[in-house]
Amino acid sequence: MNKKIFQKFPLGLLLLFGLVAISRVGVATDIQSNTAIRVLLDRAIPKGKVHSLLLSSYYRGNPSRGWIRSGKELDISLGYSPAFPIQVNSQPVNESFVFVRGGQSPSDKLRLQDGVFRGALKWTRKENSFSVVNYLGVEDYLLGTLGEEMSPSWEIEALKAQAVASRTYALYMINNPKHEDYDVERTTQDQVYGGVDAEDPRVQSAVRATQGEVLTFNQSPIKAFFHSRCGGSTETPRFVWNHGGVFPQQKVSCPYCIRFPFAWQTIVKAEELLRWTGLSLKTPFRIESGDRGSSGRLASLKLVSGNQRAVLGTDLLRSHVGYTKLKSTKFNWRQEGDEVSFHGVGNGHGVGMCQWGARYLAQQGKTYKEILAHYYPGALIQVLK
Repeated sequence: MNKKIFQKFPLGLLLLFGLVAISRVGVATDIQSNTAIRVLLDRAIPKGKVHSLLLSSYYRGNPSRGWIRSGKELDISLGYSPAFPIQVNSQPVNESFVFVRGGQSPSDKLRLQDGVFRGALKWTRKENSFSVVNYLGVEDYLLGTLGEEMSPSWEIEALKAQAVASRTYALYMINNPKHEDYDVERTTQDQVYGGVDAEDPRVQSAVRATQGEVLTFNQSPIKAFFHSRCGGSTETPRFVWNHGGVFPQQKVSCPYCIRFPFAWQTIVKAEELLRWTGLSLKTPFRIESGDRGSSGRLASLKLVSGNQRAVLGTDLLRSHVGYTKLKSTKFNWRQEGDEVSFHGVGNGHGVGMCQWGARYLAQQGKTYKEILAHYYPGALIQVLK
């Protein structure tokens, strides 16, 4: 396996001197906790305003030309010629991208639309709109995501466990980015990221208490999945997504969810299920079970309509129905006329750490390290520089 790492530059140097690409060559043990992460905020903004929370904002295109100091507010819009594709405060920029920062420090804040963010924002022209990516240090990123993934009011040991899991996931994605332009999205597709508005004193305490701590296997960060409630037992990523990876994630029982599995029910029209597979509603219509794991989760459903048959993966089914409605793949169903009633337990994909289970273990006096050892058996906690 060709292991990758993050270049040994502090975030301040990365942003100040305009190094827009992160080198990933070397050995995995050289990774650092202040590495910059690239978070996709929006794929298509026609134009925008950025406000510094200090006296001045800064922007630049070509790194060799340095940062340009400007007023508190910057207007970013499309240029009018191929030679100057972007305008900043009506000044042409002869690059397809522009970086914007809220001050001289990498942690200075700036406001974009309805959010406040640390670090720098990279605006890249994509035909007739911009993609916007937030560049910031992983520890600052955690301040804006931890409270969105777990309630800041929960026990501090549970918050610490979440901080280590979230940091680990972030560093894994930096090593295995989703796209050439960004490492993660700001949604549940990766980790929910709310920027400065999501920061909280208890979150800050959990992040600082675990600073630099990451779950590793063979000296590389694992893809540390987590979810809300497992319904009694977690599942492997290979069963849920056919995702193997280098870390042999194991299924574990969850003492909280065994006692409180969180039951739910939702109703879906049969014709909707069939439309997602390209079939039409005919008689007879029935649903058959696909593979079901030992944790009780289904990998797929078989739909039979007349003489037509189709297989629908349950993770895709959840995305169609809505993750908040079809809350997990640990379900059974009942056909009632032209409707299908799904009833199950758990909330989320079921892989990795169960967050409600982590809270329960913290309430029982377990430390965050014991919580992580339970949900990620075989992983080690490594402290980065």
